Amino acid sequence: MPRFEQRDKDGVLVETYVITEETLKADPEALLRSWSNEGGKPRSIPSGYEHVASVDGDPDALRTDGTTHYYAKSGSYEKEKPSKLAGLRAVVAEAAKVEEAPK
Repeated sequence: MPRFEQRDKDGVLVETYVITEETLKADPEALLRSWSNEGGKPRSIPSGYEHVASVDGDPDALRTDGTTHYYAKSGSYEKEKPSKLAGLRAVVAEAAKVEEAPK
């Protein structure tokens, strides 16, 4: 499940956006990516989408020498309230999925 954390200039967590796997399966265009030069600004936001994150050197991107910008379709994501436990809960949930997976 894609999670994007937005932090302020001091590194404090401001917002977390979560897009469920079910949403992505039902609507593959719920999450879009665009690429720019490293540190570059995002291009214009597509109509009906919101900019949720920019990641430098994204390992999932085809090119690691740039910035990948992520856009989520309006209404296709959930916002988590920033808390110190939110990140820990996500890690525990992912670990539980891995543990339950058939071997």
